[in-house]
Amino acid sequence: MEKNKNHRPPRISEWTLGWLLKDDWHTPLGDFEEYYNSLCNEKGTLYAKWWYRLQVLALIPGRMYEKGYWSVIMLLSYAKVAFRSILRQKGYAFINVTGLAIGLAVFILMAIFVRHEVSYDRFHQKADRIYRIVQERPGQSFQGSNVWAITSAPMAKELNADYTQVETATTVSRPEDLLLEANGQFLLDTGIWADDHFFDVFSFPFVQGSAEDGFEQKGTIVLTASFAEELFGEENPIGQTIMLNDTSPYLVSAIMADVPENAHFSFRFVLPIESHPDYLRHVAEGIRYNNGWFTYLVLAEHADPQQFNASLRSFEDKHLYSNTSPAEHERVRFHIQALTDIHFGAFKNQQPVNFDISPPGQPFLLYLFSAIGLLVLLLACVNYTNLALARTIQRAREVGVRKALGSKRQQLIKQFLGESLVSTGLAFILSIGVAYLVLPLFSNLLGRTLTLTGADIAYMGPWLFVLVLIVGLLAGAYPALYMSSLKPAMILKGTGGGVFRKFSVQRVLLFTQYVVSITLIACGLIVYQQLQFVQNTSLGFERDHILTILINDDTLPEHYETLRKQWLQEPGIESVTISSSLPINVRGFQGVGMWEDHQESEERVIYEINADDQFFSVYNVELLSGRMFDRARPADSTRAIVINETAALSLGWDPLEAPGKYIKVGADQRNVVGVMKDFHLHSMHIPIEPLMIRFSDEFMLFISVKVAPTHRAQVLSHLEQSLQTYSPYPFDYQFLDQNYEELYRTEQQVGSMIGVFTVLALLIASLGLFGLAAYVAEQRKKEIGVRRVLGASARSIVVLLVKDFTRIVLFAAVLAIPVAYLSAHYWLSSFAYRVQVKPDIFVVAVATALTVALMSVLIQTLKAAMAAPINSLRHH
Repeated sequence: MEKNKNHRPPRISEWTLGWLLKDDWHTPLGDFEEYYNSLCNEKGTLYAKWWYRLQVLALIPGRMYEKGYWSVIMLLSYAKVAFRSILRQKGYAFINVTGLAIGLAVFILMAIFVRHEVSYDRFHQKADRIYRIVQERPGQSFQGSNVWAITSAPMAKELNADYTQVETATTVSRPEDLLLEANGQFLLDTGIWADDHFFDVFSFPFVQGSAEDGFEQKGTIVLTASFAEELFGEENPIGQTIMLNDTSPYLVSAIMADVPENAHFSFRFVLPIESHPDYLRHVAEGIRYNNGWFTYLVLAEHADPQQFNASLRSFEDKHLYSNTSPAEHERVRFHIQALTDIHFGAFKNQQPVNFDISPPGQPFLLYLFSAIGLLVLLLACVNYTNLALARTIQRAREVGVRKALGSKRQQLIKQFLGESLVSTGLAFILSIGVAYLVLPLFSNLLGRTLTLTGADIAYMGPWLFVLVLIVGLLAGAYPALYMSSLKPAMILKGTGGGVFRKFSVQRVLLFTQYVVSITLIACGLIVYQQLQFVQNTSLGFERDHILTILINDDTLPEHYETLRKQWLQEPGIESVTISSSLPINVRGFQGVGMWEDHQESEERVIYEINADDQFFSVYNVELLSGRMFDRARPADSTRAIVINETAALSLGWDPLEAPGKYIKVGADQRNVVGVMKDFHLHSMHIPIEPLMIRFSDEFMLFISVKVAPTHRAQVLSHLEQSLQTYSPYPFDYQFLDQNYEELYRTEQQVGSMIGVFTVLALLIASLGLFGLAAYVAEQRKKEIGVRRVLGASARSIVVLLVKDFTRIVLFAAVLAIPVAYLSAHYWLSSFAYRVQVKPDIFVVAVATALTVALMSVLIQTLKAAMAAPINSLRHH
């Protein structure tokens, strides 16, 4: 009995053999099992197992070739059927491929933007070990944050001396516009001052010379390649002389490559920091003073960033508090910030970093545009799925015939997925072209230099291939599974393949599209209202027809009085003032420790503008009590200040009684001569802060000229000519309303992008709805014919067909309105002054979506309603 026992082959080999012979009718699996059992009984189990394994191994090459060959044949067959189906249904194919192409193009653009944003500063060889020192200064909050990016001049030198964990550290100045003269031409361009460790920290490649040549000797300058070409053309720039500010000669020692677009600060030349007029003095004064420099360091490979950050407490004790012991909540704290985190600006607890080396990026834009890109792509996939399901009325008989002739469900699924992948592939090819054409407009809208080159496509190629595969499979999966599940008998009787039934998947998908569309419309309208609000709200000062001139030349304020008198004689110039800040973005501030009626040591931060006595008349600032500055009173130019209402209240004074009181800034007593009405010092994201205006000629940066609107061109010409008499610097001007718009550039970008994506979302939804309406009308052709014969009017037929679509849009509005409200409320919460979200916004959003939807279906419904009944009933 034991000899005739059935023996099971090795399991892995048995499964492999079963897979290899699955479709082979000529070589049954049972023959192998029978012969295997025979060998077990005759020669033993071990021999039989090895025979079985060898047979499987011998079969693998041939069977794999056959499977591969027939798989390619089947794929080509599916592709051929797919192309024929597309050519047969040109209108459907156009709608589907266009919708998918729009979705994919938007996704590609978003991917380019996201890749650009997250790539900032990662091109440096030591990017993962480079950090910047920032400081947290309790009680010195500026625009809502007490984190500063600036440090003192000797910081880098002390870090190099105190820490073995610091491989190297460097000090860098803020990029500033400086006047250079070479070959008889003057150029105002952006440069930085840096020490000789700068190129050890940052790995900017060199075109001529090397990092060692950069600051090998005093009085040298390093140029970027494009700037060297502007200055010297085809000449060799090395060894050429450049004059700085028309006074100091510098020798060109090296040429570096242009700073990449994705660096968190940019410049066109580098000067040795020892040549800076203030640097050596600031170094001598120590770490406690003159915070106006940027300190970067490279940690050694073995160093732990968290431990190093903690060790900075002892650094503070040594250099800041060797003779004092302030309370913990009053101590200045130094921290390190990773180089790759700087672009997005936020630091601990997501606080913005003040006085940054350049304007930071906006992580909000990154998240918003990523979400919108995914939403638009999702809408395109939903659109495809909806239309594919709608086509079942025409494909149902095809499916029934194929099934009746023996087609397996698996084959039908492959066919429909093949059609989906072909459509997706065509859409992808089209989307690359669309993205390439639209990219310049997109870049301009975002204020970035974005590119789509062959290298970019090669880099993103694998990801895009996977994306297209996923989109094709997801968009075609449900239609393939649904259509292949239909029963042949029901299909051929005409009872299967219907679409747009109550609670059908098509309704859910269309509902989803309009939830997104209505949400985007409502959010876009709210963003537009807020932008109109900040543009039209009174700021508390005059901003129209005021021309602002940036003072790049430090000697220009010396000639201001002469220029002012000369300009006031020119027709079209109404008044002129000079100041340290413009009223729309006040950056100076003072810590006030003592004031009248309050002698305790409690510091308050008050923003400060230095200005002459004409500031109030140029900007039409209203006085609440007291008086303005008076040139005839000598004391005004040394001690007089005018404060705003908020400052008076913060100091515990009645604004009407504040004139005559004083405050102390250090040892300097300042007398309040007047109180002005509040005006906005910054954007409307920030509440109005305490402000004092001081009658002083120190740190002047702007000249403001009030211009008659009818004389603008004449005044501009006169100002430029007169300034050239006193300064070689170019005429650098801007109108105040343009400066003001710069404060809301991010919001304008958000509004523009939401507007564009809203149009795209509505376009995709409308394309899908247009195609869906055509198939619904086709499905109900018989019903429409019967209704017409029984006397129904074309109008009633249109209402009948439109009613379902209208219901879906209205139901979508029920969900979209709270989503839009919460989204808008979150965005508006970043503004201290904002519009109220009113119901009429949502009424307009729903009406817009409904109008677009009705326009999309009206053509198809009218066509169906006006058709002759005989054409509908002929085949029934």
